[in-house]
Amino acid sequence: MQIKGAIFDMDGTLVDSLGFWENIWARIGARYLGDPEYKGTPELTKRFRTTTVPQCAEIFHREYGYGESSREIARFLTDSFTVLYRTKAVLKPGCLEFLEALKARGVKMCLASASNPEMVGASIEHCGIGRFFSEIFFCDSFGAGKDRPDVFLAAWKHLGTPMEETWVFEDSAVALATAQKAGFRTVGIFDRHTPDQAPVMASSTEYIAEGETLLRLL
Repeated sequence: MQIKGAIFDMDGTLVDSLGFWENIWARIGARYLGDPEYKGTPELTKRFRTTTVPQCAEIFHREYGYGESSREIARFLTDSFTVLYRTKAVLKPGCLEFLEALKARGVKMCLASASNPEMVGASIEHCGIGRFFSEIFFCDSFGAGKDRPDVFLAAWKHLGTPMEETWVFEDSAVALATAQKAGFRTVGIFDRHTPDQAPVMASSTEYIAEGETLLRLL
């Protein structure tokens, strides 16, 4: 694996946090539907995986009629997720050791996330991984999720590494396909909250399967 630059997703890639959506659905149900047992469909959860918080809030308000405004919902989502990141976020097995190994080899690293600064900041502080990344890029800054390559291209320009030696690490099939189409090498990572792994594997130059960790790449 020839690698000089690494662009990491956070949720589901480095941090085991996709299960947070189960908690968020319950909070949404309690606040807007009077149903604390509410569960979003797998399709809806998948739709939001690579979508920014403002975009999620707009969908909730416009398509489902939740909340007084999309801004109010965005604030609610951000506050809810931030509490979870600050108290329950944990790194996936092998991630800390992998980041340490890349740093020791002089690999340049940054984060590219569809979450917002408050959420990401709480997560990396709780997990103690901020020291590995020279910069954090947010989809919010580009007004688009990871179905567009903007955030990946900005991260790559920041790293200044050859594209053929710059790898994007993701658990989302949508994000992996976008990065691969843009010309990056990709590492797809199994996450237990994503039952269908076939699309993830299809867009992965390297694939970390269930039971494996990123340490396999060293």
